[in-house]
Amino acid sequence: ALDAPALPEEPPASVAPARPAADADKATDFGSAFHRLAQIDALAGADAARAALGAQARAHGVADEERLAAALGRWLASGLRARARACAHVAPELPFAVPLDGGVLRGEVDLLAADAPWAAPAGEALIVDYKTGGAPGEDAAALRARHALQGACYAYAALTAGYEAVELVFARVEQPDPADPAEPQPVAYRYAAADLPALRAALRVAAG
Repeated sequence: ALDAPALPEEPPASVAPARPAADADKATDFGSAFHRLAQIDALAGADAARAALGAQARAHGVADEERLAAALGRWLASGLRARARACAHVAPELPFAVPLDGGVLRGEVDLLAADAPWAAPAGEALIVDYKTGGAPGEDAAALRARHALQGACYAYAALTAGYEAVELVFARVEQPDPADPAEPQPVAYRYAAADLPALRAALRVAAG
C-alpha cells in the first residue's frame, strides 16, 4: 500500500502508469486474508500459513476457503517464493518513508527480500507485491501499465534507501503464468540507481 498521488491525465512515458499506486488489493476481504497468510508464511513458514487458513478466512469474512487455499498453494509452491526465501533478509509488510521533493513518500511493501536489510541496504532488493483476483488472458502490456506507478513508487523508495538495484514483481497469485502454469503470473520491473532521476521526475508529474 502507498500514500501516493493520483495519476496525471498524461502519465510520463518513462513510467507510463495507468492507475493510482494505492494497493487496492488489500481493500478486499479476500486480498486482506491472502496478505495475512503470506505474512504468516514469511514469518513462520508454509505449515503455519496453511494451518491459519481457516481462521484467517473467518476473520476476513471469506466464505470460499477453497479459492483462498488455491491462491495460497500457488504462492507456496512458486519459484518466486523460493527465490525470496533464499535471501539472507526477508521482511513482510515492511513500512517505508523516504523524502520526495520536500515531502515524504510513505508506503508498505508486501515482501522485501535482500541480502541486506532496509535499515542497512546494499546490493539488490527483490520486492514482491501480491495481487489476487484478475482474469486469465489479460493483455500483458495493459498489466504492466496498470502496476507501473505503484512499481515506480516502490523502486524509488528502495533505491533512495540505498539499494543499488531493485526487481519488483507483482505476483498474480490466482492467475497462472502462461509460460509456466504452476507459477503465479508475474508482472515484473527492474530498476537501478541510475534510474532514480527519471523515477523522481515521473512521481513529480504524477503528484501534479
